[in-house]
Amino acid sequence: MKVRILAVASAGLMALGAHAATIEPLGMSSYRLDWDGTTDEAYFIQWSLDLGGWQYFPLVDQGVDHEEFNFNSSSERFFVRVVSWPYTGSDPHGADFDGDGLSNIFELMFGLDPLDTDSDDDGILDGAEDLDEDGALNTSEYLAGSDPKVKDHPDVKLSVTVGN
Repeated sequence: MKVRILAVASAGLMALGAHAATIEPLGMSSYRLDWDGTTDEAYFIQWSLDLGGWQYFPLVDQGVDHEEFNFNSSSERFFVRVVSWPYTGSDPHGADFDGDGLSNIFELMFGLDPLDTDSDDDGILDGAEDLDEDGALNTSEYLAGSDPKVKDHPDVKLSVTVGN
């Protein structure tokens, strides 16, 4: 399934896209992104400094009528965009939109793409990788509630044998 970009906006610029979205300054380096949502979609917010490399804010929002997202940026050039995904369930955080064995919010919290089964395009599904190389796959880290980028998995036992 393809990601649908609803709008791209920048401070002082109306949205570039099919739906109305605006960014309003709220104060020093503080902004609010507004857009019209629907109840049959979930929304992700991405940011970029150059319109090329996009990263996710760590949230996914269930659609209603009017959506808002507040953020801070002191960058001279800062762009945000709204990405939608068809969804009629009740928990977009716990859902696994890309089917890689990791929840959307888990992937967002650890820099993975919740809409791509292989975020780093290395041929290995995100859930089957071991980001911190501690012997525990990301799905095991997810189930244990541990950080997949820190060698801290409770099921991993290390031993060192010194010999001649």
